[in-house]
Amino acid sequence: MVGLSRIHSTRRIINFLKSNNVDTPVIHHIVFENESKDELVLTTGSQVGCSLVDGNGDGAMIESSGISDLNFLRLTSFGLLQGSRMRNIKTEYVSCPSCGRTLFDLQLVTKEISESTGHLPGVCEGDSVYLRLRER
Repeated sequence: MVGLSRIHSTRRIINFLKSNNVDTPVIHHIVFENESKDELVLTTGSQVGCSLVDGNGDGAMIESSGISDLNFLRLTSFGLLQGSRMRNIKTEYVSCPSCGRTLFDLQLVTKEISESTGHLPGVCEGDSVYLRLRER
């Protein structure tokens, strides 16, 4: 018999907790041995991120014996929480499709906006933010 994947095992555990009225916060703990940073990000996103997006869990703890950069692990964890809409830690910039069809340098303008508003955590695509762009 083939074992269950991490995703299916997590769903079973969460369903068990919910069906037994256990209201304890669930932190996903994922451990890596010698994976590269890219492998760590992709694996964490696919194995833990999908559970968080489904509302199964309250946080993530990433452990790696091969990566000693704790800031990278911290930023990856927070990025995962932001990507799953559980926490806002940095400003997001989204351009609608019609912006891409205009005759101005969208990348340059987006860079200028991010430099002007990057200190505003929690600003995201659904917020109404009015910005004044200077004339060129």
